[in-house]
Order: sequence, then structure tokens, then C-alpha cells
Amino acid sequence: MKISIILPSISPDKWVNLFEMIKKSVGDYTFEVLASGPSFPPIELQKEINFRYIREFSSPSRSFMAAANLAIGKYIMWFPDDSIIAEGAIKQCLDILEEKGKKNAIISLYSEGPNFSGTQHLESERWYWTAYNHADQKLRWINKDWKIAPLFIYNLEEFKDLGGLDCSFYHINMNAHSLAFRFQSEGGSFHFSPTRVSATDWRPWVGSEGEVIRIAYETNDLPKYKKMWDSETPPTLDWKFDNWKEASVYWELRFK
Repeated sequence: MKISIILPSISPDKWVNLFEMIKKSVGDYTFEVLASGPSFPPIELQKEINFRYIREFSSPSRSFMAAANLAIGKYIMWFPDDSIIAEGAIKQCLDILEEKGKKNAIISLYSEGPNFSGTQHLESERWYWTAYNHADQKLRWINKDWKIAPLFIYNLEEFKDLGGLDCSFYHINMNAHSLAFRFQSEGGSFHFSPTRVSATDWRPWVGSEGEVIRIAYETNDLPKYKKMWDSETPPTLDWKFDNWKEASVYWELRFK
């Protein structure tokens, strides 16, 4: 299996379309899709031998990691469930990783904005992927040259060795940054995907789902992140892959 693609999601009605887009994006590479969330998948997907479902009522981070724990691909990546995925784009990324070998990973370029209006994937917007260009990343121990990779493709073995996502963070954002920093601090190199891989029709903090993420960011993830990267002493980047097992199996912010 070449790549495991994780869908931490509460919207199974979107999974069939995502699965079909993924098939067109990976080209001739083998893949599996692991969806995790509270609701069971559609019948169509239950018939697919390279689709698996993990029932989770946890935070997005733990939900992702519960699925990643079962992954069998050489590489791992993920998508939000409101993504449009470009045909052939994942294949282009895998071509790079197959050529470069270990200690290399992909920043999966995407855009997010109302009506898919984001421009983060454009050459002129490449500043976006350097952490220090963002106000919440100007912290003491963040190297000014480090890249961020909110959507990523890592070698799965290396991803596990790096500890995966730190599930003390609820949302898949700040912990993806910390993972990217740990990867780079240990000699890893990022490469941009040759083209935009995905786009999302995203509106910050809109609707009940957006409100849950806002609360998670403001009350847990951002304070924890600032404490980690802006304290008197440098952070100890030693979280383990199994850390997800210590996170709550029931995320009360969402599932009240």
C-alpha cells in the first residue's frame, strides 16, 4: 500500500465524493482511505476493500490518530471533509517522495476561503507557508525559517517516530505545526506540492461547527501552543505516537 489517507469527519455524506476524487488524484499508486467519526459510512463505501471506518466521538486530533494507528501505507496524509481534491495532484507528490527518500515530506498546497476563493496555493503567496509570517507564530523558540504544513504527506514510519499529532491539542492545526517543527529540527526537509492539491469552502467560525473549533482554539490549543513555544526554556519535543490513547474518547465540546 503506497499511501494511507485519513478523513477525520462528522459528515459521512461527503465521503463517497471524496473517495472518488482521491482515486483520480493518486493515479496508479495504491491507496487506502480511513475515515473516523461518530457516524457510519454509506453502503457504497462499505463495499470498497481499500476503505476502512473507525468509530470515534473524540476530538479531531484523537480521531485522526485512532485512524493513523491502523494505517498500512508507506505514506500518510489527510483531508478536511469539505475538500475538493485535484486530479493527479497526490500522484505528483508521491513521485517526489519516491525520488527523494526518507527525511523528506510534502507541504500539500491548499486554499481555503468562501466559495473556494483562497489563494494560498499561488506562487505569489508562498510566504504563507513560513511560520514566522503569521502573528501567532512569532514565538521565542520558532525558527524564522521553519515551514508549516497543516496539510502534509509524511513517510508513515517517520510520522510515527516523530510522535504523530500531539492530542493534547484538540484541533488539527497547532499540533500539525509542532509536528512540522519537530521534523525540521531533526533534519527533515519539506517540498511544496507541484500544484494545489485541494481547496475548501471555509468560513472561519461560521455555524455550530466553526464555533466549536473557535472555542477549542481560544481556550485550549492557542494557550497551550504559546506556553510550549514561548516559555523561558525551549520545548521538549518528545511526545509519543501512542499519546492519542491518553486523550478523552468523548469530546464534550462537540458531543454534548
